[in-house]
Amino acid sequence: MSMSIEEAIRILDLETSADAIAEIEDYAGFNKTIGKINEACEIACDVMREHLRDVETMFSDKECYEDLRQMSHENGKVWCYYSSDSLNPCGCGSNCYHYEFDGKKIYGVCNACDTDIYEMKNEFVKEKLKQGIWK
Repeated sequence: MSMSIEEAIRILDLETSADAIAEIEDYAGFNKTIGKINEACEIACDVMREHLRDVETMFSDKECYEDLRQMSHENGKVWCYYSSDSLNPCGCGSNCYHYEFDGKKIYGVCNACDTDIYEMKNEFVKEKLKQGIWK
């Protein structure tokens, strides 16, 4: 496929699709437009399939996964972190946070206002789940 992921997003995103499709039609005509939309859909499906494979791989070790889910119920302690050079992006003025695992994703959560301040990238989740105590 010659289309980039960014181009596919532009064609499929509701905020940009009308302009992107109009540009393709002006340049290449209706038949080429359908082909470009189909190519964008193929790219989006490939990315989503890859995401599902990543999630499946991440949680394929059920024993490890269940052990990690039980940690917080058994111990009750939470590892907290702080940023010495900046405040949390939630805006409450705190620089302390902890991680929470919802069964699929790990979030950094502000200790002061309990706001999700970021989501950990999937490629780091499995390794991080092997460390610490989970709330």
